Amino acid sequence: MDTQRFSRLSVIRSLVVLVLSTALFSFTGEGGGDTYAIYLNDKVVVKEHVMASAAVKNIALADSNVGDVLRIHYSHCGKTGIGRSMAIHGKNNQVVKKWRFDDNAQMQIDVTELLALPNSPDMNLKLVYTCKEIPEGKMLATVMISDQNRAALN
Repeated sequence: MDTQRFSRLSVIRSLVVLVLSTALFSFTGEGGGDTYAIYLNDKVVVKEHVMASAAVKNIALADSNVGDVLRIHYSHCGKTGIGRSMAIHGKNNQVVKKWRFDDNAQMQIDVTELLALPNSPDMNLKLVYTCKEIPEGKMLATVMISDQNRAALN
């Protein structure tokens, strides 16, 4: 009798441990995956973990940002992409300006170049990242040129 009771207790304990382990390990964080950050000079203006449902952020630039620099860091599961480029897409997703970067180079764009781009109220400028890993491109942010005296994240 004692052996049967011990055996049943052992089975019940094993099942409880299995259920608890399954429950605890079914909740995972956002480990791994692609991430990116956009800096205006040394200030982070966008920082995202790439997810299908994430809304695209806006970056507002003004004439007061002449001389500033946008730096973009894109990480593919902790690795740098190959054959990287950044582009500004305008109306009808047409490429307005494109920058190519060496595989080891920092991706940075002089804000003065962005301010010189043709811009109108009905034109959404989109900052799009492409590389060997993402040949179709990934829109990172929209760029809005304004007459405000500072750059801001909306």
